[in-house]
Amino acid sequence: ADAVRIGGGFSDVERYGETAERPRWEEGAILHTQFNGAPPSVYDPYSDGNGSDPSARSRWAAWEHPAGEDAVYLSWHSNAGGGTGTDTFYDESNPVAGSADLAHFVQDELIDTIRDQHDSSWSDRGVKTANFAEVNSSYNSEMPSILVELGFHDSSYDTSFLLEPKFREDASRAMARGIVKYFADRDGVEPIFQPEPPRSFSVIPIESGAELHWENGAVGAPFGDLPTSYRVYQSNDGRSWDNGAAVFDNVLEIPLSGGQTKYFRVAAINDGGSSFSSETLAYKQPNGLKNPILIVSAHDRLQSTSLFWADADSLGSVRRMNLRRINTFDSIIAAAEAVSAGGYPFASISDEVLAGTDLSEFSVVIWISGEESTLNETFNSSDQEILRSFVDDGGRLIVSGAEIFWDLDYQGSAEDKSFAEEVLGSLLDSDDAESYLANGEGILDGIPMNFSFDEGAPYNVEWPDTLDSVHAVVARYDSGAVAGIHTGSAVVFGFPLDLIIDLDSRTQLFSILLDDLLDGFEDIHDSSEPSSEVSSEPSSEVNGEPSEEDTSMGSKDEGCSCRKNNTKTAWLFAPLLFLFSFWRRREGK
Repeated sequence: ADAVRIGGGFSDVERYGETAERPRWEEGAILHTQFNGAPPSVYDPYSDGNGSDPSARSRWAAWEHPAGEDAVYLSWHSNAGGGTGTDTFYDESNPVAGSADLAHFVQDELIDTIRDQHDSSWSDRGVKTANFAEVNSSYNSEMPSILVELGFHDSSYDTSFLLEPKFREDASRAMARGIVKYFADRDGVEPIFQPEPPRSFSVIPIESGAELHWENGAVGAPFGDLPTSYRVYQSNDGRSWDNGAAVFDNVLEIPLSGGQTKYFRVAAINDGGSSFSSETLAYKQPNGLKNPILIVSAHDRLQSTSLFWADADSLGSVRRMNLRRINTFDSIIAAAEAVSAGGYPFASISDEVLAGTDLSEFSVVIWISGEESTLNETFNSSDQEILRSFVDDGGRLIVSGAEIFWDLDYQGSAEDKSFAEEVLGSLLDSDDAESYLANGEGILDGIPMNFSFDEGAPYNVEWPDTLDSVHAVVARYDSGAVAGIHTGSAVVFGFPLDLIIDLDSRTQLFSILLDDLLDGFEDIHDSSEPSSEVSSEPSSEVNGEPSEEDTSMGSKDEGCSCRKNNTKTAWLFAPLLFLFSFWRRREGK
């Protein structure tokens, strides 16, 4: 390509002398199709300047659709009128061949998935016919067309589900499964469903570098099928990624030079397509020394309670489901880049594999909890037992998160409270700091530490904890409430450290704490990076297997003794009331 456009910009198409003044992806179909080059027959078919937003969608699909190419049209709506449940519609007068079959496959998958994952009594309103503009063959006669009414936005019960990111994710997958079943049934073949993202991911030290290991996601309805291979992606910064390399096992050794920092994620592949990627993990190879630090990625929360308020002009203030402002499952990046910038080597794991990780290999565990709360548990009973033993054996902790003490103290069991007070060194003072800034104190005094949770932060934290502790204070909110404490074996914060936007401040904080907690660890500040790290080219061979083209659907050295007592160790979610899409299938794919 001669040019690459980043972002969609703002609406600049006028109607009635005005523009929408919204991001282009939020504008109506009349404006959107006109901007994208459609003729007036699509966005103004009656030459009266009014047009029709629903019919512009189906007219666009027919106009843009190459002749002879497999395609289906699916429109995603929410309903109204005093009901509850899900129904799917197709043209009642002159339906395109296959529309009824497509509607039944999609409706059945939706009901089965919702009842299995969310509500066993969810209302099945069935497959129906209607002459809605989006399914009317007068506007689009080129492909089977259906309209899904997922739930009722005037029902508080249905809305409680429609606002849940996981509900929308499951509904999205169900609709995709229905489309796959339609094509497979039409062609007389067995359907193959793309796999789920890999989980239980770890990047741990080996003599020559790092070993990556992961497990398959859920298999079988209502999820995907087993993968037949994987694609491992690498990055130097956790933001820009290579094209990935094909891997045919769930373990991979990555050779690294001393000082190299790499970020990793993995997608699962089969003949049905590519999964979304796993969460992001990171690794920094030591300069001939034992790796003393383990970063644990423990921010898995995806709930409606994490939706954020935003201005929507004439609609007033509404709750939005922009996943980039909720959880992108890469919270580890901010901690990893700060630790790396300080010159410290580290490994990383998902919290799900803590029980299978030998913590005796590490001296400090950095726990990235984000907004993890009661639903997923900030520290389950297994985590508590393992970390208590780790600290008893001389290990050290750096823990941060916005809901840790709300979960363990206010909502927790007696065992939870005991862990909070005895291992983490604090109980809950207040659930809401009513502040988005904190400053260093004690060991962290004298460095510019503005802990920001504002619009520039990766995600929004509404309820940062304030701490009730007898231990040394290392940070206070600007209100004066305690934001962080140091017990001698654990440094704990009531807000996520990954939300410190300024890298220099973040690096100073981690460097001071690690210098203190790793007292006696030598030669860990040699942050010289080998020239080979600059390369971002994907490997041409992995585990003896040649790299394949990307099939995604989009896209011991002994060292020193580090511890004194070293004995243990997307789907795409639609944020609007309705969403339309039309799906193509190319021959041979």
